[in-house]
Amino acid sequence: MREDSVFRVHGTRHSRGAVALASAAALLTLIGPPAWAHGEAASDSGFEEAYLGDFKRASQKIVDLAEAMPATTYDWRPASGVRSVSENYMHIANANFFFASQLGVERPEDLPGDLEEVTDKAEVLRVLARSMDQLREMVEQNAGENLDGRQIDLFGNKMTARTLYFIAIGHLHEHLGLAIAYARSNGVVPPWSRPQASEGDG
Repeated sequence: MREDSVFRVHGTRHSRGAVALASAAALLTLIGPPAWAHGEAASDSGFEEAYLGDFKRASQKIVDLAEAMPATTYDWRPASGVRSVSENYMHIANANFFFASQLGVERPEDLPGDLEEVTDKAEVLRVLARSMDQLREMVEQNAGENLDGRQIDLFGNKMTARTLYFIAIGHLHEHLGLAIAYARSNGVVPPWSRPQASEGDG
């Protein structure tokens, strides 16, 4: 990990990403679960369906954009000390693996040690897609569970499994926005924003 991407809290080294996630976790813990979540007979089937729908849209856009970016742009970064294109995608993947592992989906053992050092486009795409599968598996594996009754510890913050779900999807959207900015800066139009060819076009 780059030295400029870590700093110390109470004498301990933390990555900027870890501290950002911890801050989000602390905020959502203070907010607490929504009022409707306290209903004893409430079913989570609607929540899971909506969550997976949002996840599918965000994850597909991230993967599509990673594929659309030329390999020659993968080492581009907007400024010194800021994540490059490949580092941004591998940061997303690393977070996905981490979130999924908190709810019982084990991180694959054959992954590279430091994902943000992976720069080859084909390998970035492979690891990124695999991480999306892990996050989807997290939701499917925990379907029907009491998400508000399951407590976990994330960077020293106590929270429910549902809170972790929100942090995970929020992280995807945050870095999708960053990936779009990176693409536009390199003259790449996101695939979903390109004009659609009509049926008569050859």
